[in-house]
Amino acid sequence: MSPREFLYSVERTYPVSMQKLWDAWVKPEALAVWYAPTDLSVEKDSVQNEAVVGGIWTVGVSVPQYDMVAYFFGEY
Repeated sequence: MSPREFLYSVERTYPVSMQKLWDAWVKPEALAVWYAPTDLSVEKDSVQNEAVVGGIWTVGVSVPQYDMVAYFFGEY
């Protein structure tokens, strides 16, 4: 299976307004909080989010207990 054939879907209900949820997903500063809600931290300047068809998103999360940075990324 090629990367282009892989589809991923997530569904969940959140007790917030649609606008607040949308902002949390598309605003880079809010996306950084989403990916580092605990003792982890997001690498400076690693968050990118182009919420359009064909746009990309990426987040680098520092994982100090393993002395590594985990990168999450995708394409809309």
